[in-house]
Amino acid sequence: MADLEPNRIKKSTLQLQQFINGIEKNLNPFTTDLESELLYNISSGEAVAESIRDCLLNVESIGSTLRQSFIAECAVDKSRFELAIKRNKMYTFTDSMKKKKVTVAGKVQEVRKQRDLFGRLLGLSFEQQINIEKVFTYPLTPVPLSLCHIDGNICKTNKSILMKCLEQKIESEKPERIDAVIIDGSIKVWLEVGVGNAQRYINVTKMYESLGKTLSSSLPGFHALTGCYFNPAFFRKGKKRPLSILKGCEDYQKSIINLAKLEQSDTQQVFEILEVFICHMYSMKKVRNVNEARVAMFTRMYADNISGNFFKPMVKNFDGSAVPPCQSELHQQILRASYISTIWRNAHSKYPTILSPNDSGWEEVDGLYEFRWFEGDQLPTFVNEVVIQSDEGEDYSNPDSDAVEFENGIDEIDDRYDKDEADDEYYDDNIRLELALATVFKENKTIYIAV
Repeated sequence: MADLEPNRIKKSTLQLQQFINGIEKNLNPFTTDLESELLYNISSGEAVAESIRDCLLNVESIGSTLRQSFIAECAVDKSRFELAIKRNKMYTFTDSMKKKKVTVAGKVQEVRKQRDLFGRLLGLSFEQQINIEKVFTYPLTPVPLSLCHIDGNICKTNKSILMKCLEQKIESEKPERIDAVIIDGSIKVWLEVGVGNAQRYINVTKMYESLGKTLSSSLPGFHALTGCYFNPAFFRKGKKRPLSILKGCEDYQKSIINLAKLEQSDTQQVFEILEVFICHMYSMKKVRNVNEARVAMFTRMYADNISGNFFKPMVKNFDGSAVPPCQSELHQQILRASYISTIWRNAHSKYPTILSPNDSGWEEVDGLYEFRWFEGDQLPTFVNEVVIQSDEGEDYSNPDSDAVEFENGIDEIDDRYDKDEADDEYYDDNIRLELALATVFKENKTIYIAV
């Protein structure tokens, strides 16, 4: 049986040990030392307050009582049905958690991460002249909202879309019969992907010829940059539209190829070209700097609505994930993509890379690698760093400004390319295809590879 194979036994043993360690680090629900009249949080090991205990244990009866009360009120007064229902306070384990506080300028403020931070920032600019351009050079949030969610989990995308886009260029027929596998120095590569009815063989050699050497060689780096298992994806950008942009510019392709060999390339030039690629991905074709793109997108999204008091209620609706990461955040994303693509490019070597993760967008914390989202300050140290003096102020809220040209309908473009890029599929056959494309040689022998 498969479960009795050595690797499965080893994996199951490891999972069991992790489960035991989890119980030891938290509360053991099977111990007899617990007081039966108290309700404990297994994660924290602490008993919750009496009000929380009563609410959680009696939630069904409380709901039934409220339901019967509502029915009785409606029976007495028919108009009661359309009236608002009084909000009832419900207590959960979250209410027992202590909120983290920090002291800023002698005042205690609750630490929060909000998606509408950018909109609130613009709202503040109504009262003070704030240099929005300077502000947007900072990350502003503890984690980049364009690359991960507010809880710190990285953004993901449907990576299989990339393979489907590449397959459209060729027609691969399943071989009728395979009696033997012959390995020759000159080969044609076929890749077996999918399972069941979706199982098929892709003629990688033919695909390589269709895409060309440069584009094929850039695919591993492209996959690493736009989102893979080890690097976050750009929020709502997916794979399809970035791939179409990549196909249209050979400079982008060459720079992404150089990600896997930065030590032999002009690093600054590679970063600058990839920054232009990211701006293009965010529909900013004439902008070459992501910080400028952030300012332009931010002001442009609000420009048509700035008209006195009407605008202020709209301030909190701006989503920070809609703008690209700042230069500091993008720099770390590119470093991670470089590290990943270097390993993929040299996967045949005994030592695929001499690079250190600590210098490539990660940092070691308690023996584990965590993302280093940016270097430097998250926010300006002093307010006067971003307050515009009266003789040097600039108005970024001019709705008639044509300094930046957007492609028609940013949201419309994203929706069109992302409608079939849901986050429910994460199988990674496409990375095997990309690696094969990056190394395939054009010859006339055939080999079938089951992966």
